[in-house]
Amino acid sequence: MNKLGALLSILLFFSIALAQEFKVLIVYSSQQIDQKKYAINALESVLQEEGVLFSKMSAASLLTYYPEKIKKVFPVIIFPDGVAQQLSADVKYWSEEYVKSGGHIFVIYDAGVKDTYGHYRNRPIFDSLIGVDYCLYPEEEDKAYTLGYFKLNEFYLRDIDIPPGKTIDNTVSGYKYGKLKYPVALTMQIDDNIEKIAYVYNSQFQGIGASLKRYGEGSAFFVNLPLCYLKAESDDLLLRAFIRFYLFRVVNIPHLLNVPYAKGGLVINWHIDSSLDWKSVPMMIKKGYLRKTITYSNHITAGPFLQKPGDGKGFDACGKGKRFALMLIKYGITGSHGGWAHNWFARKVLTGEFGYKEIKKYIEMNNECLEKLTHQKVKEYSAPNGVHPQPIMTKVLEELGMKCYYYTGDSGSAPNRTFYNKEMVSDKVWAFPVTPLEDVASFYEMSVKGYSSKKVEKWLKAMVDFVIERKTIRLIYSHPYDIPRYPKAILRFIDYAEKKYKQGKLIVKPMIYFENYLERFVKTEFSFEIKGRKFVVDVSNPEGLRGIPIAIPKKICSGKLSDIQDRHFYYIIITKNTKNFHYECRLR
Repeated sequence: MNKLGALLSILLFFSIALAQEFKVLIVYSSQQIDQKKYAINALESVLQEEGVLFSKMSAASLLTYYPEKIKKVFPVIIFPDGVAQQLSADVKYWSEEYVKSGGHIFVIYDAGVKDTYGHYRNRPIFDSLIGVDYCLYPEEEDKAYTLGYFKLNEFYLRDIDIPPGKTIDNTVSGYKYGKLKYPVALTMQIDDNIEKIAYVYNSQFQGIGASLKRYGEGSAFFVNLPLCYLKAESDDLLLRAFIRFYLFRVVNIPHLLNVPYAKGGLVINWHIDSSLDWKSVPMMIKKGYLRKTITYSNHITAGPFLQKPGDGKGFDACGKGKRFALMLIKYGITGSHGGWAHNWFARKVLTGEFGYKEIKKYIEMNNECLEKLTHQKVKEYSAPNGVHPQPIMTKVLEELGMKCYYYTGDSGSAPNRTFYNKEMVSDKVWAFPVTPLEDVASFYEMSVKGYSSKKVEKWLKAMVDFVIERKTIRLIYSHPYDIPRYPKAILRFIDYAEKKYKQGKLIVKPMIYFENYLERFVKTEFSFEIKGRKFVVDVSNPEGLRGIPIAIPKKICSGKLSDIQDRHFYYIIITKNTKNFHYECRLR
């Protein structure tokens, strides 16, 4: 161990000896950290975005601490996929003592399937702890793993943050793809005392997708998906959903809440891309689809053509469509929908004819037109036809000073700093994934699928309820010229969202409102400690703390701490824009 590592271990020892804290510990294999560090980076990004304190440590270092001592600082330990395959047998016995002493362990996919030399074990080291054998053919890797669908147990859906429409028959699905196949391990249940959270299946087998085994005050949780790998390749939802499920709904770990004022957040993103919307915009105002109580993200393709120069089918925001663009300004934030001409730009990018230079040129041209109308810098973006090649497109947005974008990757998830090809694309520009209804997202696509007005209205209202109940943020999108396909359903949805807004339960704002909050949120420093008979919270941010909620588990402190609460937490809202905030309550 180098001097820095020794110093960190000493500091950690004293922190364990002196204080009881509430952090998540990520444990990895020293032999794999260099090749699989992306898994740690992906996991850390989600924990940070979810307001969870965390540290990381090698498995070898973990074994130097007593399990019951380390639990005081780290009530939860995560063994990620990929980077924690190679573990010594001693980790098995250490983990069993840790869980029996009240600790909580989260085993992801293939953690512990190999020994420290990289050979597959006869049995993975966590099998008895989680009650599932998750490496059935250690001598033949191609038999041990396959592709399968991931189906959630309906009983647990109320606690797992999978939004309405993101499953088909409770099986996880994707925009444009339908039911999704994932890398999964063949499994065998070896303990009857597990809760089956989800299943994996294909035409050849059915197995455990996620399971929970409780040990008194402790627990062991297993998910049979490479969650960190998926996050590192633009599929954020499942890692985030299971982090929130296990840490918040099962363990009840204190955290900061990543939605302002502990309210649900919804982005309604309209894409305005052609001269068809010269009729749509006045209609939306006249019939109440646009209203000033709700602030939209209105994204415009500003040029005069659509398919090819001279066709005259573009929205023409600084020409014939100017008066309609000016109408929209009153109802939200104006963003850029691609670069100048919708289908033309999308085609040029998709075929590779446009590289970085051309992409930047035409987005900048689009921005300049819109900025003349709004007198504000354009900070939001959406890709025409969803054509958003990573990382090049986001790098262009970052150079142009734009802050957030509609994204078809990570579909169904919350705003995040997305990853692509195992690297974070940008820490300055946030992705706002679209939430689909099964395999479609726009009202036009829904009508092509033959969805009834009743089904669409039910989904839209369920999205409002989802973000309120789960205290999260989601984006939905369509085009103004799609509205006539579901006029009553959409108007009733707008009425419902406005009602929840007036009740103080929902925030409907543009992307940039939530991006500004999240950018400040991830810069916030905080701590949770037990000192004597008190639970103590300290929060600081030089940019201010207004709107940031502190989630305090109900099982920790005595008395009613706040009127804002759910089954598991009281939420203390920092209402002043102070730079430092201190809170304490008496332990039960």
